[in-house]
Amino acid sequence: MIETIKKQIDASLSDFLHIIKKEYHLHRVNPILFESIKDFSLRSGKRIRPLLLVLSYKGYSKKNIRSSTNLYNASVCMELLHNFMLVHDDIIDRSDLRRGKPTLHRMFMKAAKTNDPG
Repeated sequence: MIETIKKQIDASLSDFLHIIKKEYHLHRVNPILFESIKDFSLRSGKRIRPLLLVLSYKGYSKKNIRSSTNLYNASVCMELLHNFMLVHDDIIDRSDLRRGKPTLHRMFMKAAKTNDPG
């Protein structure tokens, strides 16, 4: 059940980013920024916070109530909030890697080709 929920959370996250790209055209404003955020957000992770949200909802709901799209949209909000707290943490700690790949600020530094060490 947990793997199924995680897959649905990942699918909802991917759908959300696709809608943002289509409706707000952020990729036209700054393609590097949008693609970097998309890459960072879609990296495999535990998805603990959105998973706990969905499981809590299911645990307190009546039996056989089908989970709505709104539930998974709320879980995406939790995941995005958590991701950007991680970005902040990586900047403060001057981390180079997150989930086995370069941190978001390191990706921007590489794209901008700055000489700033921190």
